[in-house]
Amino acid sequence: MKNEADLNIISMVDRAIKVVLTLHDAQNSLGVTELSNELGLPKAMVFRALYTFAKYGLVEKDKLTEKYSLGPKFIEIGEKIKRQNSLNKIVLPFMRQLAGEIGESVSLGIKNDHQVLILESVEGESSVLVAKLSPVAPIYCSSIGKVLISADHETDIKEYFESEKRMPRTVNTIVDVEHFMAEIKSVKENGIAFDDEEYEYGLTCMGVPIFNHKREIIGGVSVSAPTSRLNIKGKENIAQKLKETGNLINRQPIFL
Repeated sequence: MKNEADLNIISMVDRAIKVVLTLHDAQNSLGVTELSNELGLPKAMVFRALYTFAKYGLVEKDKLTEKYSLGPKFIEIGEKIKRQNSLNKIVLPFMRQLAGEIGESVSLGIKNDHQVLILESVEGESSVLVAKLSPVAPIYCSSIGKVLISADHETDIKEYFESEKRMPRTVNTIVDVEHFMAEIKSVKENGIAFDDEEYEYGLTCMGVPIFNHKREIIGGVSVSAPTSRLNIKGKENIAQKLKETGNLINRQPIFL
């Protein structure tokens, strides 16, 4: 009789993952027949799994031998895992200290394709009154997103912004490229980005960059708070504390 955990397993996905793990453990590339024999799975199923994984760069097919090996996407995934884990450990103590000082939510984010991926969030004593922040956010209307894209070449930034129609989430959302480029120029000059109720009404965010040892922007740290409460506490004061925290983090040796 299957236990509860087994009942939650999707058999097709389970078998497909076994194909990838077998390629991982193999000393050399493997063909469809070899994988089928090794796993005791139908050739058609193995072929479809490999075809699907190849679409996403997870496996590669040698055109001469028609055998498969793990693809370059796993290098990217592995590097991201290392970067996330290392970055979290370095930045988290500073995030906790800042959250304790200002009583608001402090988050760490990185760029993930055309979105911001939030790796870590720390709540201050006041932030329990704020709804849970989304684990992902658009680049164009988030403070961390603006910080991350500010490292890109001007041509690439324009290409990103114009790649699709930017939908306004609020009346403050920047949806024209000229305004957005001016915003990014300000981020570069001042070392801090603001989201003034551009992502959500009533919520203001500010973010600063995190650099590696090569002075490349690899992430961002932000403060999020209700606009009304931030105005009472002093937006400029909070922004200064965030920049100071960013400076402390960027003094650490971050070899990523």
